Amino acid sequence: MYSMTPHAKIPYIPDLSRVFSIYCQVVNSDYDSEMENDIYYRFLIDHKFLQVSNSIVEPCGYFNLTDESTRERSFLSYMDSLDDTKLITECIGDSGKSLRELISSLKNRIATNDIRVILAWLEHLDQVRCKNDKYVLIDDIADDLENRESIYPLNYKETLDISEDKFSVFEYLRKIKSGKIQMNPDFQRNIVWKPKQKSRFIESAILQIPIPPFYMKKRSDGSMVIIDGLQRTTALSEYLNNKFALCDLEALSELNEKTFHDLEKWDSTISTKIEDKQLMFYVLGVSVPMAAVYDIFNRINTGGTKLERQEVRNCVFIGNATAFLKRVVNSDIFKSAVDGGISDNRMKAREAILRCIAFVIQPVSSYQGSIDEFLERAMKKLNAMSSIEIADLESQTLQTFRLTYDFFGKTNFRIPSKNTRGRINVAVMEVVFNCFWGKACSNFPQKSIVVRSLGNLLKDNDFLESFRISTSSKSGVKKRFELAHQYLDYDK
Repeated sequence: MYSMTPHAKIPYIPDLSRVFSIYCQVVNSDYDSEMENDIYYRFLIDHKFLQVSNSIVEPCGYFNLTDESTRERSFLSYMDSLDDTKLITECIGDSGKSLRELISSLKNRIATNDIRVILAWLEHLDQVRCKNDKYVLIDDIADDLENRESIYPLNYKETLDISEDKFSVFEYLRKIKSGKIQMNPDFQRNIVWKPKQKSRFIESAILQIPIPPFYMKKRSDGSMVIIDGLQRTTALSEYLNNKFALCDLEALSELNEKTFHDLEKWDSTISTKIEDKQLMFYVLGVSVPMAAVYDIFNRINTGGTKLERQEVRNCVFIGNATAFLKRVVNSDIFKSAVDGGISDNRMKAREAILRCIAFVIQPVSSYQGSIDEFLERAMKKLNAMSSIEIADLESQTLQTFRLTYDFFGKTNFRIPSKNTRGRINVAVMEVVFNCFWGKACSNFPQKSIVVRSLGNLLKDNDFLESFRISTSSKSGVKKRFELAHQYLDYDK
């Protein structure tokens, strides 16, 4: 069923979950000769992720099995280390290449089948995509530098303040209208419900089918914010406000094309069923730590798209912080500064901006090793600022992004490779932003000197090692900020 490339010996069918399931299945177990027939097992042995010693299959220490994301990161690091991968990505460059062009350009260096297999794996790992028959590098924040630190160990010895409540749909929407429960309009999941999905949900309410519970977080002022259930809430609110008509219903097809107002006139018992439908709510108290909040939402979303941590923060810390991040991420200055290098899909760009700001409004020395806690404190500080302070901060933030772009242009915040400008690197972004904060062009020597200084920083092994394994370690953060200021501070 599966074939093997003759040179690279990478499984022909990209299946990372298969790689890890085989790894977990055999590691530290007795050697089984029948496993030799499995292409993924042979790959793990041949590439020295595993070794057989005294008839026991042992790990070679390459994979970090802390969680799924660290496994993926270690595998991606392995793929990036392959000479063939480097040649292919350098050949693709910024302009992109078709498969035919890649084969032609690399015909004396890489076998055709190896090119095809590596491209398939890179596409599977979201490193390249085929667009209009051309392979292009996905120009987004480097996957291995995203905030993926583990929230564990997490202390669950103390009982969490989580209560249950029930409201009818009518009561629920009335509480939202009065401001007792807040919907954050800036927060949207990666997939926004289409009319058919909204209609099917309304149909479920009419049929009295059980609806999964909603989750809310209580704030210190007594109000609550919806963290899980926004799409369902939006569907209910829009339908009861006659913003769409039902469609594509099968069980209750006679209700297709009817708005809520139509239902009230056609059969008020049906519209009443919707308003009287009882909804279950889990309310997370003020004392529930954010680490537990992240964990809860990882657990409840196992069957769907998980909430990213910045998406959760954006719900919990509604206020100056969320409004500020929204304005900056949508500004032309920020978009120019990253030149398309960070999508705000799943709020990646907002988290990158927040990380830059967090190290400006809080001293680096106050960082204790948890980027989550550091960013949460920053969100709280932003929310506590006056409108004047926020306006000044926003102005300075945009000036800093403009200044970095003036110096580094399209390579801003990137670690370039031989033939490409590289991808946005959040660790580089944080320290360069920090070094340029509060400065003007007059604080720096001529552009060529500054560009050369940054180039030297990006070749400094101590700097690169400070974030190669994790961007979040306490010592690594301290080291990279110290080195960045040594290379880029000119006004001492």
